Amino acid sequence: MADPRFFDRKGPFTLGDIISVAGASLSSENDPNRIFDDVAPLSGATARNVTFLENPKYIGAFKKTHAGACFVNQRNAPEAPDGTIVLTTETPYRAFALAAGLFYPADPAIDANANNSPIHPTARIGENCSIAPSAVIGAHVDIGDGSRIGTNVCIK
Repeated sequence: MADPRFFDRKGPFTLGDIISVAGASLSSENDPNRIFDDVAPLSGATARNVTFLENPKYIGAFKKTHAGACFVNQRNAPEAPDGTIVLTTETPYRAFALAAGLFYPADPAIDANANNSPIHPTARIGENCSIAPSAVIGAHVDIGDGSRIGTNVCIK
C-alpha cells in the first residue's frame, strides 16, 4: 500500500498477530496462522492483503474486493465476497489503522547503541524510550512513554 521509497514495510504477519493488535474477532473456521503481507484499500487488495469497510457507501467495492481479510462491522459482514475473511469489529477504521501500524510502525526512539537489541515487530515502543544494547523485547510487549530498558534486560 505505501510507497517503498518512503516507508519500510514489516512482516509478513499471521492473521492471529493482526487481530490481536487490532482487537477484531475471527470466526473459528478461519486459520489464525494464515499469512498476510500488507494492508490495502478495498479496490486494490489482493488475497494476501487486509482491508476495511467503514462507510456503507463502499459496499459495492466491498462486494468486489479480492482482499484476503477485511475489518467490517457485524451488520455489513454478510456482504463479504467468497474468499474474504471477515474480521468483525465495531470500529473497522480503527482496527485497520492498528493493523497498518503493525506493517508500518513508527520508528521508536532507541539508543543508537541498541543495534544488537532484538525487538519483536509486534512490540509497541512508546515515545522517548531508551533501550540499551542486548535488551530483548518480546511479542506484544507494550513499553510506555519515557521508559528506560537496561542492558541485558528481557521483557516477554
